[in-house]
Amino acid sequence: MVNNDACNRNAAATFPNNSWVVNTDGTDTFAAAQSWSNPAGCTSDDWLITPAINLSAATGSIALNWRAQSFEGAAGEFPESYEVLLSTTGANAPADFTTTLFSIAQEADDWTSRSVDLAAYAGQTIYVAFRLTSTDMSQLWVDDISVREPAQYDLQLVSFQSDATPQVTALNANTIYSVLDYSGTSLFNASATVLNAGQNPVDTVTLLYFIVDDLNNQTAGSAVSKDFPQNPALAPGAQVTLNLDAIGLDTLFPTLATNQSLDLYVEIDSTQFNQVLDASDAYFSFLINPREAYTVPYSSSFEWVVGGTAFSFEHADWGWKFIDANADGDGSYVAGFTNFTSYDGEYHVFSALVPPNSLAIGDAGDYFETPELSLNAGDYVVSLYGKPLNNGGTPLAGSMTVELVSGSGATSAIGTFSTGQDTLNWNPNSGVVTVPSNANDWKIRFTDAGGGFGSWDLMSLDQLSAPVASGAIAGTDETNPFVEYCDGNVILSNTSTANGGTCTVDWGDGSATVTIASGASLQHNYASNGSYTVTLTATNPAGNDQVTFDILVTDPPALDASFVIVDQGNGNVSITLESTFPCGGAQTTVNWGDGTSNNLTSHTYTADGDYTITVTLQTATDIAQSTGTVTITGLSTAVGELSLEDAMTVVPSPAVSDINVSFSLFSVQDITMTISTIEGRIVESRIIESANTVNEAFDVRSLDNGIYMINVSTEAGSTSSSFVVSH
Repeated sequence: MVNNDACNRNAAATFPNNSWVVNTDGTDTFAAAQSWSNPAGCTSDDWLITPAINLSAATGSIALNWRAQSFEGAAGEFPESYEVLLSTTGANAPADFTTTLFSIAQEADDWTSRSVDLAAYAGQTIYVAFRLTSTDMSQLWVDDISVREPAQYDLQLVSFQSDATPQVTALNANTIYSVLDYSGTSLFNASATVLNAGQNPVDTVTLLYFIVDDLNNQTAGSAVSKDFPQNPALAPGAQVTLNLDAIGLDTLFPTLATNQSLDLYVEIDSTQFNQVLDASDAYFSFLINPREAYTVPYSSSFEWVVGGTAFSFEHADWGWKFIDANADGDGSYVAGFTNFTSYDGEYHVFSALVPPNSLAIGDAGDYFETPELSLNAGDYVVSLYGKPLNNGGTPLAGSMTVELVSGSGATSAIGTFSTGQDTLNWNPNSGVVTVPSNANDWKIRFTDAGGGFGSWDLMSLDQLSAPVASGAIAGTDETNPFVEYCDGNVILSNTSTANGGTCTVDWGDGSATVTIASGASLQHNYASNGSYTVTLTATNPAGNDQVTFDILVTDPPALDASFVIVDQGNGNVSITLESTFPCGGAQTTVNWGDGTSNNLTSHTYTADGDYTITVTLQTATDIAQSTGTVTITGLSTAVGELSLEDAMTVVPSPAVSDINVSFSLFSVQDITMTISTIEGRIVESRIIESANTVNEAFDVRSLDNGIYMINVSTEAGSTSSSFVVSH
């Protein structure tokens, strides 16, 4: 290998030498070189040079043979250019190769056999070089390089044909399987085209072919042999097509399993003996599309691939027929792209595709159809999801003409399915068809009549039955009946059946009717109080059905601050609220009557006495308050520790405009009175000098709604009480 350029390959890990490497496609090895460079615009000059080839003993015709292909991309997208050169003077220097044997500007996308006559070099030692000369294409693959004289007798298989319908397997560029569809016939009619590549005529050709499930372990399958006399004899370089006898499929494949991959191996011989047995006596792998009919319910989401180049071997998926009606290379085929998400699974059908994965202009007349279906006379629903392609924000839409096809080819219209114009969501389509008679060879055909674009996924077929609407309401605060008062949210779960149809829900509040899939759930918010009727409708071509749910949306229940006092002794007291606000979020404040306020449900008193406990609950829209009394005894209290003669009175609470605060002291003292929020921020302060009886009014009209504290302090002590402002 000689790297005679300055190009860096994009796939550096695969081509570390920036030249030729040995690569594999999973079944075979070959030489590969890459012309896709980084940066772009670099012209390749990579040389693959053979060892010395000694032709000193050659006397007759000599041929250089090889196979090559341009790899990756759509047909004709990245054609590789290369030369084949010869040198008789050196081995490794490109300058020594002055004779050009072969040159091509665009190598084919499939493996193509090439040959050059080397008779002029008999008796010499030669070197052969393959020189890649492409600019920014992809990869050139070369394999099966040989230099040889023709054998005296050498028969080669040019092609093997049968009456099967070949199916396009648009999986990926490396797929090794072909699909042969025998579903429309009961006989296997095969023929082989044979080339006499030897030096002498052949008077009889013997064909022996095997169809087996494993070439290395031929335990299941069939072998067929036949002699074909040639009169006149088959001349060197001549071809002949040999027609084999028709064989019943059940005879040919007595042990064929459904979805089984098979190998076809053709062996050629003659009365003069076939001296050369090599890859030209070819075998290939294929899948038989069996004569298998499906019953309803039937569905397919076209999941052909489970990884790499492997089939899923689910005939219900890959048994579909994809027909390029005008044989121009594009049509409706299965593929998977990360930027085109499928409705179900990873793969779906594209209206305009050049296998394996290049989108093309829509092609009118191409179609795809189901495997054979075993249907009884009656009505059926056909469904298929469609979605347009997004071309820079502009939908590229398409449609499909849908037909029922009989075994004889007669068609009955079902309808036209559309992608719609929404490039974000899949559009459900359905149609009804009447099957006139019992048969095992019905098919559903989808034809791209207008040549449009589009994606198609999850086809289903089922007997038409009347829809049944059913569902359930969840998320309400009360059930039986449904009442919602906390946040206005309700949830509808849809358990309806509507084969070939849709389900919709009307929330009853004037909002838009929405579609809901069977088995799905939707949440809805009611913005205002009221009585609403939710209507769930299931519709298909057989009719519609409805189910309704009545819902009352109202205010939450009033706050209830009632509580129970539990005296645990030794000054320890706890309270328990008699009810819980069902919507949550209520703020709780407890004034224990000894100057302590918090949101706790337990407290410890330090002195004997009668205490009034006040509990206040508050939300953004409501306030409630409740009081209770507890008497504490048995605790030691020092003289002068209590500063107030009687309890302080704060009325009214809740207050709208004014509150009145009154209390009496043991003796005449100077008094400081403040009003503060429960966070401690003082909003008003007064000083009263030399008094032992106080009766003061405070204007609270400027205060916000909420809980406040009235605090009283003297030189002998202090106390506090809470009140509520509610305008």
